[in-house]
Amino acid sequence: TVQGLNRYDKFNQVYTRTSFNITGVDSIRTNWINKVIQDRNGFLWIATRFGLFKFDDSTKFFTPFFHNPVDENSISSDQVNEIYEDNYGNLWIGTQDGLNLFLGEHTGFKRFYHSHQDPSSLSNNAVKAIMEDSRGIFWIGTNDKLNIFDREKQEFIHYSHSGKSTSISNDDVNCLFEDDQGSVWIGTYKGVNKVQLGLSKFNYYRRDPDDPHSLSSNVIHSIFKDEEGLIWLSTGKGVNIFDRKNDRYSRLHHMIDPYTDLADVRIRSLHKDHRGNFWFATNSDGLYRYVPSTGMYTSYSASPDNPISLNSNNLLWVTEDHKGYIWVGSTRGVNAFHPDSATIRSWVHKPGNPKSISSNQVWIIYEDKQQKLWFGTDNGLNSYDPVKDEFTSYVSDPDDPKSISSNAVYGIYEDSKGNFWIGTMGGGLNHFDPANEIFTYYDEQDGLPNNVVYITLEDKNGNLWLTTNWGMSKFNPATGEFINYDINDGLQGNEFNGGAWFHAGDGEMFFGGMDGFNSFIPEEIALNEQAPRIVITSFKKFNEAVEREFCDGDTIRLNHDDNFFSIEFSALDYTNPAKNKYAYILEEYDEEWNYRDAGRRRAEYTRVSPGSYTFRVIGSNNDGIWNETGISLHIVIRPPWWDTMIFRGIFGAFIFALLWSFIYWRIRTMKRKHEVEKKVLAIEKELFDIQQKALQLQMNPHFIFNSLNAIQSFVIASNTDKAIHYLSKFSQLMRLILSNSRESSIPVKDELTALKHYMDIERLRFDNKFDYELEIDNNIDQEFMEIPPMIIQPFVENAIIHGLVHSPDQGHIKISLQLQKNFIFCTIEDNGVGRKKAQEIRDASGIIRRSRGMLITRERLEILNKQNKEKFSVQVTDLHNDSNMPSGTRVDINILYFDD
Repeated sequence: TVQGLNRYDKFNQVYTRTSFNITGVDSIRTNWINKVIQDRNGFLWIATRFGLFKFDDSTKFFTPFFHNPVDENSISSDQVNEIYEDNYGNLWIGTQDGLNLFLGEHTGFKRFYHSHQDPSSLSNNAVKAIMEDSRGIFWIGTNDKLNIFDREKQEFIHYSHSGKSTSISNDDVNCLFEDDQGSVWIGTYKGVNKVQLGLSKFNYYRRDPDDPHSLSSNVIHSIFKDEEGLIWLSTGKGVNIFDRKNDRYSRLHHMIDPYTDLADVRIRSLHKDHRGNFWFATNSDGLYRYVPSTGMYTSYSASPDNPISLNSNNLLWVTEDHKGYIWVGSTRGVNAFHPDSATIRSWVHKPGNPKSISSNQVWIIYEDKQQKLWFGTDNGLNSYDPVKDEFTSYVSDPDDPKSISSNAVYGIYEDSKGNFWIGTMGGGLNHFDPANEIFTYYDEQDGLPNNVVYITLEDKNGNLWLTTNWGMSKFNPATGEFINYDINDGLQGNEFNGGAWFHAGDGEMFFGGMDGFNSFIPEEIALNEQAPRIVITSFKKFNEAVEREFCDGDTIRLNHDDNFFSIEFSALDYTNPAKNKYAYILEEYDEEWNYRDAGRRRAEYTRVSPGSYTFRVIGSNNDGIWNETGISLHIVIRPPWWDTMIFRGIFGAFIFALLWSFIYWRIRTMKRKHEVEKKVLAIEKELFDIQQKALQLQMNPHFIFNSLNAIQSFVIASNTDKAIHYLSKFSQLMRLILSNSRESSIPVKDELTALKHYMDIERLRFDNKFDYELEIDNNIDQEFMEIPPMIIQPFVENAIIHGLVHSPDQGHIKISLQLQKNFIFCTIEDNGVGRKKAQEIRDASGIIRRSRGMLITRERLEILNKQNKEKFSVQVTDLHNDSNMPSGTRVDINILYFDD
């Protein structure tokens, strides 16, 4: 501590303090202690702000080591920050003025300092942390940069903050630690950093603005590795040649015009032909051929007056076919020529011609193993038949699931098995079977990190490596499994570029993007096969944390009113924690596992019933390796006192006794009243039936009276034939009415038959003044569905007498019956004069009376509703035409039907 050295006796739980004694020779010289370690020989080494001390516990003697300006073998500074013993037993001391290696009490110390003239010297003299990891790498943390010390070469390699998210967060390093998974943790003045060693083998290259021999631009468009191991890069600023042996970049310079250097031009694509010449497709200045042996350049550009020149200077791709022809993709179609010829031929999209290329925007040109050329455009995939000089296009069809998933094609690749893999913009990865012309696609729902796919390359094990707009993926075609990598795995960035890829003959792959490029050997990209330890980090009741630690199998007991709780958990794998996955289940409550990503490491439960539950959570690391055992927590929610078994038993016995007494008394009472109630119910039913039949009998005289009046009118008018015909119809109707009047309900068929007879009579009576139509729902069983008799007829009569008779036009009645659940919905619609006009006619005639038939019908409906709890209803609506003039009336009747 800053107040001396303390020794703790764990057995007796007693502290013994050793502090600075100004009169004691055998004591430490300061109370400010920075570090204490015990070496393999049992000696204690104490780092203080005033010297290094060795303590022999057997003799209780301190041996001091102080800085002596005239002794170069003394420790470099008295302010000692760190002490570390390496795997060989060597003692390393970090001071405020250099790193020291202890060689022995008589030999002294070997010093290591920072030197401005030596870039391989220590980065800063203030050494604050020292650690040797399990791989033997020696880490030194200083006040300015992190160092790795090569003890054989006696050289220091420096690592500093570069502004990129994958660099160290700050140059002031305070502490170092290696965890059980081999990750090195670095504590700095601004945050904690983790270095994952042994898994990711992505080499990352980007521009260093302070290095004149660095990459000219981080935007990489194309990559090529030649036979000498040199890496050719087309970038946003010219062509770069990278010599990895010397870690230096060189640039090609060629003056396009007096003001423009090729080194400053965006090069979209480069290709080395079979003669060893390089071809550069520029963004705006045409095509260039470079001959390395002579350093000569040849330019090819578009000329409006020359039909055999390039069709555009804005080029996107350049490649060579098996015959030595150079193919160039541009924003205005395709160009092809032989280097020995001055004639350049072009192909462009011709609207209306399906045999032309489908788009002028050509992103990629690819020659397959059968020497067939394929073109990726903005509007589909194309193949070229040189014999017929025709293109075959494959475009997306929303109605055809076997078509390509997107028309923008960025990548074309044929694997070792002859499968074609097509990268698209927004449509994911497509597998193409050219024999059957069938596309099968994979997208984000299948595990792809992003639906923008640029290119696919196959490694020696048959895995496909593809770049997207959100990192890189390793795809196993046999299992359909994706393993995704992002910027935290060492990639140049999450966004790659379309043509920035190359697969070298030795298996090394190169991919470039918007912030540099990566190279790697696919077989060296090892999976993180260490299943993570799963821990419960917090348990909260009503959002208040329970202050305790939870181990696997622990039990937590809750009261019945604590059943709103949440559980937080974590997978202790920090390789790329954002890609860790989780699954949890509360057994006896959840029906299935709940899956969560690293951003939602919480399970929440509300209103959980009392009972015993087991909460289980499992998790995976960044590469999808799951800890299937996980961790479990037993949760017991106690029931309230009134819901315990004892209370239930007592209360149940009490209720049973009470119910038995009540039931016994009730049975005896009910026996006495049962006979009386049966008689009362029978009387009430008979009364309802009598009331309904009485009203029906009132309906009959009313109808008979109206019908006899009609017959009388025919007789008076000496219209004997009509009177006889009317009387015949009338007699048929009367038989039906008398038959139906004896029943409380009749089949729908009988009601409609009577209704038809009635309307036929009325048509005779009013000299065919109107016609009618019946519309019956096919779902209505007219034989077995029953309704009260004479329930519709009064409304039809009202429509005829008060609506149609007064209309100057031919009348029409439409009667429709629709089945709606337990009801028959009846609609009676006429085109008469309407209720308002009918009332005016009645008022003008001086006759003041109410329709007896309607009054009787309403009373019948009231009785029926009492019996059936208001199931019958009537609604009358006035109809109007487009001029808002009355055009009739509609009556809607809701009728409860009965099954026979």
